[in-house]
Amino acid sequence: MRTALYRILTAMALVAIGGAAHAQGTYKTNSFSVDFNGPVQTKAYRNDANTSTRTAYSSCSGDICEGVTVVAIDHDIDVNMASAEFYRNSASDNEFQSHTDVNSEGYYQGHPYAYGNYTSTINGVEYEWFERFIVVNSREVVFIYMSIPSSDYESGKVGKSGGGSTYAAWQTFEYTLNLF
Repeated sequence: MRTALYRILTAMALVAIGGAAHAQGTYKTNSFSVDFNGPVQTKAYRNDANTSTRTAYSSCSGDICEGVTVVAIDHDIDVNMASAEFYRNSASDNEFQSHTDVNSEGYYQGHPYAYGNYTSTINGVEYEWFERFIVVNSREVVFIYMSIPSSDYESGKVGKSGGGSTYAAWQTFEYTLNLF
């Protein structure tokens, strides 16, 4: 499985150097629609175990990166909370530390999800990472995430429109996600 660090670097790199670009606003695929904060870049890749294809859609505006990854799994998985927790727990590694006190589970549009909040230091900058892992069906999982420098998160100075609560910016983004 790709590390959480790989995901955040991929999101930033996609926006910085390439991939297919699409305009800001509501972005639609066969799996979801969501409102991104800027132009969207896409990239597909196989996971390390070669058991799924992941298609990452990401956008950055300033220091805030938003993304959705659709995981097309080559075999059936159980559609339950344990599967969602598996993905959340796999996201934490030596580079990305989970804040387990804020982890949660529930249902998003009828699909089981696990939520995680993480921190990591990349090139000397500490980042906060919010991520929801949603099991859509036995062959598809959707990750929705946002990253922001911890200094901006702690000050609460960054919101969806450049001011206000960072957590509110995360909620604004995540709640625009519609699954098909």
